[in-house]
Amino acid sequence: MAPAQPFVGSCGDDLDDGGRAWTPPRVRARSVLGIRVKAPPLFATLPGPAPVQLAGVGPVLLGMVCGFLLGASAAGYWVLSPVGLLGAVSGGMEHPGAAAGARRGVLAGSLFGVGLVLAHAIARERELVTIPHPAVLLIGVTSVIGTVFGAAGGAVRSRLE
Repeated sequence: MAPAQPFVGSCGDDLDDGGRAWTPPRVRARSVLGIRVKAPPLFATLPGPAPVQLAGVGPVLLGMVCGFLLGASAAGYWVLSPVGLLGAVSGGMEHPGAAAGARRGVLAGSLFGVGLVLAHAIARERELVTIPHPAVLLIGVTSVIGTVFGAAGGAVRSRLE
């Protein structure tokens, strides 16, 4: 019987050409608008369910909160909605470039819009903020906005590296 080999990785994907374990490159901090910024870890390197939570569950939940606020508080809606824009930029920064950030942004923007429209439909309240009619068009609007801000985040990351 052959001696047991130590388990290193699933298919050797994590080994470099010399057979050594791959480690992500060190990311140096750079200054953006006078603030030292370090790029977040790449989305592909996040462990376990974190990618699903960040790219799927987070935007849907934020969209649902905004959807309920749409009929409850105009000020609350306008205060919380920009958090989604920050999420789109920071989500885009988890990808290596503007194109990948844009793909993440269109997904997150679409899910945000679905959550917003769904929660607003469940609440059955009159909107306190003007939205397109039918409300489903809002999904397209949030998708485009998410794409732009996600691409901006990816572009920022490529400048940081």
